[in-house]
Amino acid sequence: MTTEGGVLLSMTGVTKIYGSGDAAVTALDRIDFDAHAGEVVVIMGPSGAGKTTFLTIAGALLSPTAGTVQISGTNITALKESELPPIRRKNVGFIFQSFNLLESLTALENVGLVMNDATSRSAGNRARELLTMLGLSHRLKSLPKQLSGGEKQRVAIARALANNPDLILADEPTANLDSKRGHEVMLLLRQIAFDMHKAVVIVSHDHRIREVASRIVWLEDGTFRSDVVTDRDPVCSRVVEVEGAPHAASGGRSYYFCSDQCMKLFEAGPERYVNISAE
Repeated sequence: MTTEGGVLLSMTGVTKIYGSGDAAVTALDRIDFDAHAGEVVVIMGPSGAGKTTFLTIAGALLSPTAGTVQISGTNITALKESELPPIRRKNVGFIFQSFNLLESLTALENVGLVMNDATSRSAGNRARELLTMLGLSHRLKSLPKQLSGGEKQRVAIARALANNPDLILADEPTANLDSKRGHEVMLLLRQIAFDMHKAVVIVSHDHRIREVASRIVWLEDGTFRSDVVTDRDPVCSRVVEVEGAPHAASGGRSYYFCSDQCMKLFEAGPERYVNISAE
């Protein structure tokens, strides 16, 4: 089992350039990034910022032009292309915006198919356990066309967990869901990160998911913006941008809030929200 808090994804000086000469386009420009066990990191930014390139490199699907990428302590940039599939199967779970379920297979079969020992009885048992854990025990034999959007995404999450990877990468996991189902999916991903000590990295345009993130980083023009600093509102637990946010001091440090209402609740009794004696 992964040690809580350990670095599961590390990217150092990663650059990706498409094309050459006058046609060269720099999608990522010397970025550094770490994701730890037990956290949900949301990467946000405008279209064309480099988010998809980041995710495909992080998942060992695309090689960087320069820099190093380590997954669970293995430097994947030092490996041959033929050595990468086992790394992806064992260490990385992918969750896609469009679910990517095979329409002719049941929920149980979709999850079992990706397992390293897909034909064994233990694979079927694990697939059943994962789907049951995600509240789909009554949908094991259902085809994708018989599932709601939220149920399809939960099947996709179970599939991502099939080989018990350290790292979960999600590409716009709430884009095809309504607000309620999207929130439920994000809470599941946060629970998975916390309870199973996974690193969950999400790229998204959806600002609704901010409240379940451990931290948010902003990608723009291929680089992470150092000027965007975030903190967690101690009252409602939402992640907020520090600049311009309401703030109050207590116990020798400043706290930032999503609204004046949260700040007032905090000021009326800070000991309800933080351990002042430990500050």
